[in-house]
Order: sequence, then C-alpha cells, then structure tokens
Amino acid sequence: MVIIGGALAFYDQLVAVDDYSLTLTLKSQEKLIENNQQTPGLTMSYNGVEINSLYITKIQLKNTGKRALTKDFIYQPIQVSVGKSNKILQINTKNSLLIHTLNSIIFKWDLFNPNETIELLIFSTQPVILKTNQKIKEITAINFIDEIKNPPITQRFKSINIIWFLLIVFALIITIDALLLIKNDIKLGIIFKFLKSLPSLNSIKRKDFLSELSMLYQDYYNSTPFLFVKPSVLIELISDNITQSENITGYELVKAKNEGFNYTKHANLYTLRSNNIIAGPLLFIFSFFGILISLFL
Repeated sequence: MVIIGGALAFYDQLVAVDDYSLTLTLKSQEKLIENNQQTPGLTMSYNGVEINSLYITKIQLKNTGKRALTKDFIYQPIQVSVGKSNKILQINTKNSLLIHTLNSIIFKWDLFNPNETIELLIFSTQPVILKTNQKIKEITAINFIDEIKNPPITQRFKSINIIWFLLIVFALIITIDALLLIKNDIKLGIIFKFLKSLPSLNSIKRKDFLSELSMLYQDYYNSTPFLFVKPSVLIELISDNITQSENITGYELVKAKNEGFNYTKHANLYTLRSNNIIAGPLLFIFSFFGILISLFL
C-alpha cells in the first residue's frame, strides 16, 4: 500500500507540472533613436524625460499550463526587471492590473486562463535584459523563451530566401523529367538501332524510311512526356533535309541517319535531361541543406 501510495503521489506531482506552467517570452526589441555621441546642441526627450536613446521591446506572459490561475495563486507578484541602469519610460498593455516602477514591471491578475496571454510594449532608455522574481503557488520557475536569439520555426521559414524553395521545386521537376525520359530508353534504342542500320544498306526507299521512322517515333512520343519534337514535325524536318529521290543510297544514307539522330535525340535535349538523374538529386540535397542552415544557424 505504501508503494502504491508513493507511486500515486509521484504521478500527481508529474501531472501538476503539466497543469500549472507560465512562460515569459521576449518577442522583439528595436532601437528607435540613439544619440550616443551626445551631439552639442541636440537634446531628445520622451514624455518630458531627457534621453539619449529609446528602445521598444515586446514581451509576453502566457499561461502554458492546463489549468487557470486565480489571484489566490499569487504569494508574491511576478516582477520582471529590465536592468538596473535601464529606465522604463512607458508601457502599453491591455492588462489594467499591470504596473511598473522605474526599472521593473509587476504582473498581477484576477483570473489567468490556459493559453491566455498578457502582452506589453516597453519603451525604455536601454536594451531590455529580463530577470524575474516571483512566488506563484504550484509554479517553482517561469519558463523563458528568447525569440530574438531563437526565433520560432514559422518566423525562420519566413526569413528564408525564396530561391531555396524554388531550387527544391526545380530539382524535383528535373529529376522526375529525367526518370520519365530514361524510363523509355528501350523505345528510343529501337529508333537508334534502325538509324544505325542505314549506312550498312545498299539503298532504301525514301517513303519506306520515313514511314518506318514515323511509326517508331510515334510509339516513343506517345510513351514519353515532354518531348519537344512532334512526330509530324520530325518527319517534315528530316524530309526537307535529305534527298528527294525515290531511293536513298550512299552518302544520303549516312545523312538520313544523322538527321534522324539530330531530331529524335538532340532536339529533345536527351543528353542534358538524362544527366539530371544525378544533377536533380544533388541540387535537391544542396537546396535542402541550404534551408536547414537558414533555419538553425
């Protein structure tokens, strides 16, 4: 029974940690004006207070627990110091219970619900350095997040150069294109075998040559996406650049072969596109690591 009671007490303690939690977040900090050189004849003031610099800082206190916190939980209000030599000139907040001294802010509430936030803007003479002091029932320490040094992932994504994402998309496109192109190498090989056989023939009828080439290329074209040369265009181009005689013989056979290669392979940028089977994944990896570096460094 003692063991069971101890286990239950330990479980209740773990649950209580999740039930009650506060998180203080430094959201942003910006220097609005500065006169560190203290230029003779130049003075600056804010709400009647003479200053040499002015900073605006946004902080947030959030109930990150599962249960509401009432004013009964406050043994000693949360006091956030902004630095001993710093001076708070003004705070902007919707929380009417929040007050401030010369260099600290005191958080109070009547009811602080889960996921509720208290946000405020601090106008001060120096950069804010946050230190907390408090006694809140069920909460031994307040979590602290510095979003200036460690921005959230969503903000980091927004700051990443869009070029990296475009390169990722481009890498995927050229890789898929190369895969689809290489997938039908067998059909392209049949065309090449036919063209390579031409110089070994004594002659071939021009009409038979164009008909056979048209049939083979039509099959290749129907199976392979993104070919630039259509079958009808292919036959027209080759027909215009070979002999107009009824039979193709001698040097004209070599010429017919070369013209066939030019338009079935080179005009479709086969060599360049097929090499993307390696270049595409390499570009993807390079771009992916570029995004990771931008996110975490």
